Amino acid sequence: MPQPRTLSRLSRLFTYAKGESIYTLENFTTEALAIAVEADRLPMQTALELLDGDNASGIPWGQVRRLAPSTQEYVYSDGSAGFLDLVLAAMDAEEREVGRVWIEVKIDSPFGDGQLRGYQQAAALERPRPWLVALSKARPIDGAAPWLAWMKLYQAARRTPDENPVWRDLRKFLEEQMIASNAFGPISDAEAGALEAAAALLAKASVVVHTVHDRLKELSEPTRTVMTWRNKEFLNGAAENFRATGKFVTSGGHARYGLVADDGIAYWHVSIENGRLGATRREEFLQLAAEKGLTTAPWAPQVSGPDLLVARARATAFTGHLDAADWVFTRLRELDESGLHVEASRPGR
Repeated sequence: MPQPRTLSRLSRLFTYAKGESIYTLENFTTEALAIAVEADRLPMQTALELLDGDNASGIPWGQVRRLAPSTQEYVYSDGSAGFLDLVLAAMDAEEREVGRVWIEVKIDSPFGDGQLRGYQQAAALERPRPWLVALSKARPIDGAAPWLAWMKLYQAARRTPDENPVWRDLRKFLEEQMIASNAFGPISDAEAGALEAAAALLAKASVVVHTVHDRLKELSEPTRTVMTWRNKEFLNGAAENFRATGKFVTSGGHARYGLVADDGIAYWHVSIENGRLGATRREEFLQLAAEKGLTTAPWAPQVSGPDLLVARARATAFTGHLDAADWVFTRLRELDESGLHVEASRPGR
């Protein structure tokens, strides 16, 4: 079976969350969003400022220097009570509160009957009055509050310069949970016009990957056993990775190979995944790689991130699929002969 693609840290953490209801996902995502806002206010502030075009909130956005988040805040109005999912206190440079945003978060569950109107009544009792916003995938039927779409927040995070790693991980989590992603956006003429070229590219990449897979029998028995899949599931794995990440890569054990793009340039790519190696084991692995001569071009050691070693070659440098497949297979053979493929699978510490 194809190996599961690497999930974001939030998705891995979410697998440990108790409960299976839709509210579990909403609560988890709300807490993750609060952490992201605390790490960097700009994506959320950008999305809220765009939503608040006529400044109905009364918040002087130009003075805001921090959004202090809190979750599950108790509010009371006209004999009814509830817990607001997310509250953001807008703080200025002097750490004075200059506004407050109440955000009711929904993903797949509907807004309760009169829920937003009840919160508006509660907001009317507050001084100064907080600004109530509904954050959800679809526009709420009850139009009692401005609607902030998850897609708008997702896009604001993508467009923020020097994106904070916490927001990057949150965006990946939103994609994995089908809450928001670029796939939900409109199709541009440029994307539609690329269909024919994309089909040709994937066909050529598939031939190279298939050719490499057929040669895995030339590797040592331990490596061959780990890397060889039955039928064509190695291509299914590459296609799944492409849909999820834009990288047409397949894997066997801790090795990955296929076609990737970086800054608009296509590369044939071979790497060893980090797996769960700790910092000490990573250092030991890279030291062993240096002793085996695999830390110089085309190999590049990775001191952090999901990979330990990466080798890349520009795809347009090869005259055909056999040349490209030979380059990829040579890299896999180097890993096999060095023993690094097996070394990467040893438990970390």
